[in-house]
Amino acid sequence: VGLDAALFNHLDFTVEWYKKAISGLLFPKQILANGGGAAPPVVNICDFQNTGLDISANYHARAGKDFTFNIGANVMTYKSDITYIPSPGYFDFGASRDNDIVRNEVGHPIGAFFGYQTMGIYQSDADAAKGATYSGAKAGSFIYKDVNGDGVIDANDRTWIGNPNPKFTYGLNLSANYKAFDFTMMFYGSQGNQDFNYVKYWTDFYGSFPGGKNLDLYNKAAIVANGQVTNPGATLPAASFLQAMGSNTVSSFYVENGSFLKCRVAQLGYTFDPKLLSKVGVDKLHLYVQATNLFMITKYTGLDPELVPSLSVNGDGVNQSAAFGIDYGAYPNNQKQYIVGINLTF
Repeated sequence: VGLDAALFNHLDFTVEWYKKAISGLLFPKQILANGGGAAPPVVNICDFQNTGLDISANYHARAGKDFTFNIGANVMTYKSDITYIPSPGYFDFGASRDNDIVRNEVGHPIGAFFGYQTMGIYQSDADAAKGATYSGAKAGSFIYKDVNGDGVIDANDRTWIGNPNPKFTYGLNLSANYKAFDFTMMFYGSQGNQDFNYVKYWTDFYGSFPGGKNLDLYNKAAIVANGQVTNPGATLPAASFLQAMGSNTVSSFYVENGSFLKCRVAQLGYTFDPKLLSKVGVDKLHLYVQATNLFMITKYTGLDPELVPSLSVNGDGVNQSAAFGIDYGAYPNNQKQYIVGINLTF
């Protein structure tokens, strides 16, 4: 359902609401442990629907004799909802060193992260022995939320820890012309999405990888002496090769704010007078300088918050292709580039 309108010879806008239902999405079927090394068959297993609102507006006008400009903006929002999965009503995917990262379940958005909720660091062995705990917990270990309240931290305490679907995405396009000069600037942003920064598995834990560590490991890891954390502000577990429910555990520790605003393109150009060019047999000459990915505003600590699905994780391309919002260390898509160009027409 939509509305298109043009008003006052300056403003064009479009408003569209949609509902899209999709049935029989292909995913690998989960098989029992006694299936051994058998490859899971790809089956039609998931129905879901998206409802959303798309709004775009474009304002164009002239200011004086030689100056024209155009301002375009758009906002797109959608709500994802899984409507049917065969018994038990969910399936997991999105590979990690522990459990799968993603759970698709009826009544929840597609691609949501599922794991343990971290609540800080145990400050002493005595604290780790109290209340809801787990085997191997001690001073400098993660504290996990006892979701079901049974006094034990186990697989039954896994819960929803993040959503890669944005609340909305938006764009802003600016262009202007003054005499022979032209200017273009394009922005793109995403708001409300969360990213699973799995790169921190290799960089933020002592025992996971022998090199390439983040300085946070040395500045923010708990230091333990005589069963007591001596730096109470620590946000990372104590450095150890043997971390009970630490680096391997799928938890909210990896979930970050993935919202961002990027300046995609900024370009300034100049078009030479055709009368001068005609003397040398040239119809048009346009010179320009352009910058791509000029800047980015985000709180995400990884290289690029704009994550695309990984196509080949653990050899299971179909499974992981829908695991969007998970940063496995893919090459970033936000490198700055500076370009000088010439357009010639003879």
